[in-house]
This record gives sequence, structure tokens and C-alpha cells, in this order.
Amino acid sequence: MRILLASEEITATPEEGSLVFTRHLCRWLAARHDLTVVHALGESEDGFRSLRLLSRRTFLSRGLVQILRQERFDLVLYLPSSGLTPPGLIRGLLLRAAAGSPLFVFALQDRRIGALHATISRFARPEKVFTPVPGLRSALDGIGVPNDVVLPGCDDAVFVPVEPARKAALRRKYDLPADRWIVLHVGHVKESRNLQVFLRWRDWGSD
Repeated sequence: MRILLASEEITATPEEGSLVFTRHLCRWLAARHDLTVVHALGESEDGFRSLRLLSRRTFLSRGLVQILRQERFDLVLYLPSSGLTPPGLIRGLLLRAAAGSPLFVFALQDRRIGALHATISRFARPEKVFTPVPGLRSALDGIGVPNDVVLPGCDDAVFVPVEPARKAALRRKYDLPADRWIVLHVGHVKESRNLQVFLRWRDWGSD
């Protein structure tokens, strides 16, 4: 299958969650399909075709339109770096129109789905939006946009089980209790991340 993946930014050394997801998705797709990636920022890695043709000023660049008209892609994937905002939705739909191919959108961040989304979706909508955010899925249901769940997962080459002796050494090094569960959150501190559950868990653990 020939697949076009579009995202505003792609990098071989990501430091942010959505960029990590994009890199691993590109690797997975490139190992199984004929993948072309278009982006506006960053640099890609070896293993798949990568073109800096996504414009930051317009929805579609002339060079990207030429590629979409000259080459036949079976599927278009769009990962908007800012989440499923109205401009992101419009860009995805224009990509689909120019390519003449089905469009799947990955919405990894929580965004309010409002009246403008609903208006756009009355005229055109992606074949499906994948998101890990339950509230976003419910909102998309409300405006008739097909959606499904996608979980970011983790890199099992990086996050591996640690031997008990190593765990004990790390607890001593960082002066952590030897007999308590340790929960670590790495990411933004915002209400949508549901960090309140950590406080409730702490209270339960003290009983």
C-alpha cells in the first residue's frame, strides 16, 4: 500500500510525546508499506521517503499539490501537531481532496470540538479520527465524525523491567522509601492529564 503521512513536524530525536508517536508510527508503516512523509519542520531518519513540503503559512503548498496529483496514494494519514483544531481539520480534508484518497486523522491532544468543527463536518469529514482522549471521542460522536481509540503505547526497547537489586539501589540513591509504590508522571501539569488521581492514590496508600 502507498501511504502519505503528513505532520507539521517530524524528528529523529523527539523530546515531546506526539513527536515520539509520529516517529514510531513512521517506522512501523515504513517496515510494512511504501511510505512518503511530508512535513514543515525538523528532519527525518533513514528508512522512508521524507519531503519538506508542508507549508506553515498555507494549508497546502504548490509542491505538495503537485506530488499529490502526480502520484497515487492509497491512504492519507494526518497528524496535526496542535491537535484537531478547525485549521487542522481543514488541512486534512484538503489533503484528502488533492490526493483523492481516504483520510485518517490522529488527534493526540485534547481539544474542544465546537461549532466550527461541526460546520466543517457538515460538508466533509475524515473517514476516521483516532484519539486516546475519551472526551474528544464523545464530542466527535456528537457531530457525526467516525472515530476510534488509539493508545500511544511505549517503546519496549527503552522501558524495560529492572532487576530487584537495581530497584533497591535506585531507591537508596534517591532516598525513596523501600516499601512504598512510586508513581512518576512525566509531562504537562494540566487538568486534562487527570493528575488529581495521583493525589487520591496517595491518600489511599496512606491508609
